[in-house]
Amino acid sequence: MASSVAEKTIGDATKGLQTATELIESVVEALFKILSERANNENLRALLQYGKEGGELGFMAISNGSMNAFMKKLQNEDIPCWPLSMPGKDQKMLIFRECDVDKINSIRDDILVVNGKAQEVSLRDMCKASYKEDLGVIRNLDEATVERLRNEASTLKFTISVETSLDEHGNKKNDVYFRKADEKEMQKAMIRANWDLSGYKGAETKAVLDYEIKNTDNIFNAAQNGMHDIYIVSARFNNEVISITDKGFTFSNGKEDAVITYNKDDKDYAIDLYRKLRHMDSPVVLNKAENQLDKASRKEVIKEKNKTPLLSDETFALERKERQLKTLFEARLMEQPGNPSQNFAELLNNEESFTEFFGEETKCDDYSTQEQDVLREHIREAIILTETYEVETIHINVKDLDTLIADLSERAPSAEKAKDKEKEEQVKE
Repeated sequence: MASSVAEKTIGDATKGLQTATELIESVVEALFKILSERANNENLRALLQYGKEGGELGFMAISNGSMNAFMKKLQNEDIPCWPLSMPGKDQKMLIFRECDVDKINSIRDDILVVNGKAQEVSLRDMCKASYKEDLGVIRNLDEATVERLRNEASTLKFTISVETSLDEHGNKKNDVYFRKADEKEMQKAMIRANWDLSGYKGAETKAVLDYEIKNTDNIFNAAQNGMHDIYIVSARFNNEVISITDKGFTFSNGKEDAVITYNKDDKDYAIDLYRKLRHMDSPVVLNKAENQLDKASRKEVIKEKNKTPLLSDETFALERKERQLKTLFEARLMEQPGNPSQNFAELLNNEESFTEFFGEETKCDDYSTQEQDVLREHIREAIILTETYEVETIHINVKDLDTLIADLSERAPSAEKAKDKEKEEQVKE
């Protein structure tokens, strides 16, 4: 599953005693000291016995806020472990048997999903973490809308899963899954996405997103086809860097202690790389010499290489004027989600001013009649998009993930199903 520095209050499991030698030696020393003091502890005895038999230990840093949920799941799985306090840090070091590393990582992934710490995961991971719970799915979303939802999932801190299929014309359509416990956050995310992709700025925003999607795909495909010894940098946040080598890639947000390494041999390597790229704002590719330039020169090179389209001056100016309106629109839809066309009728029909309708003084009433008409039309188009999508609820009541995923795929519309349905309708005629 994909993960990032911002997403991880729980770290990746680290195999073996060969890395971070000084830390590990002190941990092992502390472990034996604790064992001598608490010889009746079952977990410690199991860890010691495993070590005596030649087994290695694994280590994972876990935030104090996540530790209780983590320990509960470990106990349910009968996995011997021991949490060791780390002085001066809001986390503990979990010690476990190296043979349990895959189970530990699986439990970590479940907790990241439930806590909204992972912004995008596979449908399999989401279903596994949501056993006996409900998922929601919004179907047939275009690429631009999904891209906006990815951004909002990161902002609002909830988890989504995106499954892609083809419509009857062979175009990509996406089904976005989320936990029903996060339905309010998804509702906000959809309102914001619909607002940004409608009205006077909709076409320009979509052009920007379409470029970024295509640019990301091109970089990903080049990396998969052997391009390495490069640095992929966010044009907006220059400290975010993906460094690709012939062995894998690393991600850094500029902090020395916050570098995550991904091995090319990992089964989810391609997925992790693609999601990292999709979550990067306007990625550009630098060679080693360009990446090592002084800060000002490097920034200038990144600026020159960034070809992401910009909003027009006119659109940008109007966008600034309507920021308060966007917030008011979202708040009203969250309060009264049912039948928005009817709920906004007085405003859209010019029967009430913006201030009268929202019950809060807004500068919109000071704008020209033409500008007010543009804003009303924007609201109308955003409402139409909002009314287009429905949430389907799916209860996860089976542990057989292969069967479950196959069943969910069957429910998703595809090009073949659309053609079959068209043939059936022709036969009826």
